[in-house]
Amino acid sequence: MDLISRILKSSAIVLMLSGCGSGGNDETTIIEPIVETTPGTADLVLAMQSASLTNSIDFYLLPDSDDFENIPQDPMNPITAGRVEVGKFIYHDPAFATEGVALRAKTWSCASCHNARAGFKSGMVQGLGEGGEGFGIKGETRVWHDESVGTQDADVQPVTSPTVLNVAYQDVMLWNGALGNSASGVINAGIDPDRLMTEGTPKEANSQGFSGIETQAIAGTGVHRIGTFPPELEDTEYYDLLLTAFPQYTRDQLGQGATASIAAFERTVLANKSPFQLWLRGDEYAMTEQQISGAEVFFG
Repeated sequence: MDLISRILKSSAIVLMLSGCGSGGNDETTIIEPIVETTPGTADLVLAMQSASLTNSIDFYLLPDSDDFENIPQDPMNPITAGRVEVGKFIYHDPAFATEGVALRAKTWSCASCHNARAGFKSGMVQGLGEGGEGFGIKGETRVWHDESVGTQDADVQPVTSPTVLNVAYQDVMLWNGALGNSASGVINAGIDPDRLMTEGTPKEANSQGFSGIETQAIAGTGVHRIGTFPPELEDTEYYDLLLTAFPQYTRDQLGQGATASIAAFERTVLANKSPFQLWLRGDEYAMTEQQISGAEVFFG
């Protein structure tokens, strides 16, 4: 019996039984749905337990996005509600986009190449920041703004923009893991400083001692021509939000707060509502039988 048939069967039985004997009886009888064990679930659980570090399927549970204590974070940038709030605004707001070489200010943001509807990655094969226009539903129709000239000045990503989903669990960033140099010395430890923090390159951001996501935010705002705190924003609500989120910073340091807040927000972007996560939380119908079979192959 397939999954939909089982659900319909269970629902029909509940409706049928709940209608029996109701006349003259003021008490409501609650009938629990009949749940059939999905074939292969027991084998899957055993395989997942064996593959985990705790011998428990709870090992694979992602925290809620507001469960800051249980989200991996950089000790130098503790996650707070205030930092996440302002970081979310900055992540989506093209007001931080500065005048770059293509002279297309305020037409792109972090979300231009890491869009929620595209799975927090680019809706195109290559992300297009500065120099682009248009968007579509998930960034799939963004194009170079002037087809009469070359795109050499555009901020076109050389490879597919990676997703922001679950980056809280990444110690280093970029496809080659170049960004990240934790002050604890664990991340990218032992790499020659001239190579790890090469001057004149985005890797120079590693010198600040943050882990991957924070370093990516510092380096990325520069590479993608996004101002961390443009002067014209001083008289806006951003000023108060950043000062509240980072009371230790002065006005001149609010740019550091802006990049740190972007990283704080990105750490809360978790795939904790996926079918697999719902299945882990007890909804045995969240995954299809085909998905469960695939999970058996993945973990087994």
